[in-house]
Amino acid sequence: MIPTIHFILRIDRPSPDGSVSVYIRATFSRKQIITLATGRSIPLKKEYQKLSIEKIMQMPTDKRYELYCWDKQRERATKGFGSMESMNLFIDDERKRANDTLYDLNKRGRLTPDNFKKEFLQINKKSYVTMREYCLNEINKNRSEQFADETKRSYKSIITKLDGYKPNI
Repeated sequence: MIPTIHFILRIDRPSPDGSVSVYIRATFSRKQIITLATGRSIPLKKEYQKLSIEKIMQMPTDKRYELYCWDKQRERATKGFGSMESMNLFIDDERKRANDTLYDLNKRGRLTPDNFKKEFLQINKKSYVTMREYCLNEINKNRSEQFADETKRSYKSIITKLDGYKPNI
């Protein structure tokens, strides 16, 4: 059975400005649930922006959804904040990416919650830059005019010493 993908709000943890984070939830066989942060948030509707966090938390959980620019049934952002269209496009893209990941894992016979999480979050992909590469790039290219030659040489010496102490940071 292919898992289901839903987008939910984390209404139990509002940020100091009252907005809440959007999470993607994958349910495997009605038992195993994986909830992953999307890095996006939904703000309060304008008429509720003056509410304190304490007042929001005192409300019943099912009523809190009404405070936000969010349609719970459609799992979409609603009018009320400037980036509604971009949020809905983001949700569509993430839903497609999640479904594609599930389809690929199912086709390869590796469909498990852990494999989905690794593939979706791209944990095993080498998309990072080492500290040495980053620092040398900053010194030589991005900020080359800001530093004198002696300063660059000093920085490179420090980077070499750090790399010798703890390589591949």
